[in-house]
Amino acid sequence: MFFNLTIDNKDLPDIIKVIKEKEQKFGLFYNGLSNEEYLQYNPDYILFPLFSTVAETHDLYTGKKTFYRTISFLNSLPRKIKKSIIFFVTKDNISETTELSSLMYSLKTKAHIQPISFYSQDDFDKETLLYLQRIANQKNISLLGVANKKAHCINWIQTTNIYHTIYDKIRYYFLKF
Repeated sequence: MFFNLTIDNKDLPDIIKVIKEKEQKFGLFYNGLSNEEYLQYNPDYILFPLFSTVAETHDLYTGKKTFYRTISFLNSLPRKIKKSIIFFVTKDNISETTELSSLMYSLKTKAHIQPISFYSQDDFDKETLLYLQRIANQKNISLLGVANKKAHCINWIQTTNIYHTIYDKIRYYFLKF
């Protein structure tokens, strides 16, 4: 079970207790809170969403200066906590997927590529998906399915904070971890 923006939920300790009693794994989505906020719950997994391999571009998409804090926290995690990056791919940042392999190698973690259609339902044609599949054939990278029509933003206008716009619509894809 994964939780994202509910980390301050007063019922979270009770929920975690039930999850552990059922011998299930518990994970959190990183969203820029202090490291202690996540570690106090002793999660089995922490997933780190990235919108770019370039700090300034990632920060533009999230609306916060979180890129370096994200990388720092990811590197400081104890080994017992599994960590993975979810890299959101759009037409705007598809060229950055070639850099994922070296980034994952340097961070000693895995990545999941999540294609998101913002501009039209046909953002990812067969050739583009084959390209992403070749990227995903590299060690420690996997390709998730293209977000379905429910996650498609019909009247997409790029803003400085798309993170919160898409986060809830596609979080169920992370359960394929």
